[in-house]
Amino acid sequence: MAKIDGRFIRLEFGAGTFLKGVTTSNVSLSADMIDATNYESIGSKDYLAGEKGGTISATFLFDPDVSSANFGDIFDAWEGGTSTAYVYGHASTGSEVLTGSCLVSTLDWDGPKNEVSTCTATLQITGAIVRDVAS
Repeated sequence: MAKIDGRFIRLEFGAGTFLKGVTTSNVSLSADMIDATNYESIGSKDYLAGEKGGTISATFLFDPDVSSANFGDIFDAWEGGTSTAYVYGHASTGSEVLTGSCLVSTLDWDGPKNEVSTCTATLQITGAIVRDVAS
């Protein structure tokens, strides 16, 4: 069974720009469960799958000088409330990725004493979540 080192997972935020300095990232997908329990359920609950959605979170090193996606790009998307394209997954050609659009729901900027400053962004996926192959 092939395994993937987590450091090769990439988050592309915007048009072809990978988020730089990422130290950890996560995608969490969910589906609403609609309770369809009725008198005929006879002691067991019944559910239907409802709408699907998800979030992506990433923690990255704050670096105002990078030419790729970083705090400024994510801040601009948060401030403008604009939907932005994303690609999440293994960066090599032919590998599995998730693609779609997202909104920035939270953006944290930490400045701990005697440590590197980091930012954490949470992206709310909006619309369809597409399972694709990296090109």
